[in-house]
Amino acid sequence: MIITAVSLLTGCQKPVSEEAVTEKTETAAEENTGTVYASLKQTNSWQEDGKTVCQYVLQIENHGDKEIHDWQVKLAAADFSEIRDLWNAEADVKEGTAFILKSVEYNNTIAPSAVYSDAGMIVKGAEPVLEEITFMIGSDTIVLKAGELQKPHPVYQHPDIQPAKTAGIAGKLYLDGTKLKDEKGDTVQLQGISLHGIAWFPQYVDIETFRTLRDEWGANLIRIPLYTAEYGGYCSGGDQQQLKELVDKGVQAADELGMYVIIDWHILSDSSPEINEEEAVRFFDEMSLKYKDFDNVIFEICNEPQNSPWESVIRPYAERILKVIRGNGSDALVIVGTNTWSQDIQEVVGSELDDDRVMYAMHFYSSTHKDQLRQRLKEAVEAGLPVFVSECGISEASGSGIIDYDSAGAWFTLMYQENKPFAVWNLSNKDETSALIAPDCRKISGFAEEDLSEAGQYIRSLLQKQK
Repeated sequence: MIITAVSLLTGCQKPVSEEAVTEKTETAAEENTGTVYASLKQTNSWQEDGKTVCQYVLQIENHGDKEIHDWQVKLAAADFSEIRDLWNAEADVKEGTAFILKSVEYNNTIAPSAVYSDAGMIVKGAEPVLEEITFMIGSDTIVLKAGELQKPHPVYQHPDIQPAKTAGIAGKLYLDGTKLKDEKGDTVQLQGISLHGIAWFPQYVDIETFRTLRDEWGANLIRIPLYTAEYGGYCSGGDQQQLKELVDKGVQAADELGMYVIIDWHILSDSSPEINEEEAVRFFDEMSLKYKDFDNVIFEICNEPQNSPWESVIRPYAERILKVIRGNGSDALVIVGTNTWSQDIQEVVGSELDDDRVMYAMHFYSSTHKDQLRQRLKEAVEAGLPVFVSECGISEASGSGIIDYDSAGAWFTLMYQENKPFAVWNLSNKDETSALIAPDCRKISGFAEEDLSEAGQYIRSLLQKQK
């Protein structure tokens, strides 16, 4: 049986009888309980022989309660366009001015509530346009026509909570050009430590841990990473209430100690902030309302986007999250991630958000990122961009590998010269180079020299000198 709907935004779970397909398309759509969306996103482009070559990623979202299978998409294309490369999909022979992309054996099925975004292609010529998606639910074939390609923003319940109040923070920060200043007008150097994912290392969300970092290390900033898509993450099966309670425990502890704290929406494997955008809206709505009277809370709204151009993906997402945060009366500092694991800060210059309490993330790992990225930071700052180095380390970008002390020295010299706020990754005893605690150490505070990894000894010494 084939069911035809009028839009890619149409749900498609409950089949209708064969006779009713033509006459009752809209009725069928209204009765369906799930929704399937598809989009084609451009992630890169360049010129060859006078023609534009673009890279695209196909994303299919199954928001229904049944799995879909045997999916294929039809793309309208100019007659001079050609597929140069294709991955995780099969292409039919070009049909007139159309491309047909089909699933392959290993991605033929998309589970309920799953998002598939690993299929892609490189096209030379005019941009293809998504016309329809066809797939099966059981033995029923569903055809969704392209009417509106952007899924609607669902209405969600505004959280009914009593806002908490700040206790002992040192004072509210504000931006003066590219520098952070306190209420007295003095330039502030934030130097801090990022925890690892709190779903996996909850033990370090503790006031005694934070006290050690403040009193013995010289940190005045804590970053709390809330992974979104990894196993046990906020949007991938984690206990959301328990995770929010851990965030609150960390915020309250930092507040009591007079430390600043970053609540980090830690997208990573989900790559694009659009994938879990609705969860982000609800999360920051709740967080900004709850902590609107806290002077120490900073929101980081997308950790490390990838394949997400500033203008078409990150900026619209950030504008929506900022509207939610500011709508709740919060004037907290907000850190916005940048493309390519928060390295492409140059894309933001000249296209900054209209908000004077926003900073832009740049991340570095000294053994991977060297003079080229340091120069990019210098040029962005010279152009007037307020940059927050919300994650950095002295390992390789993988979090492991070698330590390049010369590059680390060059980076942190630049951080202090430019008064760039930074948080070092990561406080955990994970067996990797970037972890600051030795793998066999079970302490959560009062760390002796032998309790620290090689990176931990370096970072503690660094922060102590600047305390």
